[in-house]
Amino acid sequence: MEERIITSQECISDGLDVLCKLEPRFCHAIEIIDEIPLRRTSGGFDRLLSTIVSQQLSVAAADAIWKKMKLALLRTKIVRLMLKRLIEFFLLSLEIV
Repeated sequence: MEERIITSQECISDGLDVLCKLEPRFCHAIEIIDEIPLRRTSGGFDRLLSTIVSQQLSVAAADAIWKKMKLALLRTKIVRLMLKRLIEFFLLSLEIV
């Protein structure tokens, strides 16, 4: 595969065409979105540091979200267990079990 530096809107269009050929399901998504903007940034050391910081923040955000999801799952399991025990207690008190 030929490597290419994206320098224009035409490059983006060409890439989208290739993407549609490789995976036809993307064609529908590409049809319904607006034009994908060309986002060029300056190069150099400042850009490198900015990229590193952005990635680290993304990792930290992803870790925080994952921890919240695990906590919510744990709470859900605890609530389910408590409900199960409460139902068992209720049924025992009625002498159904």
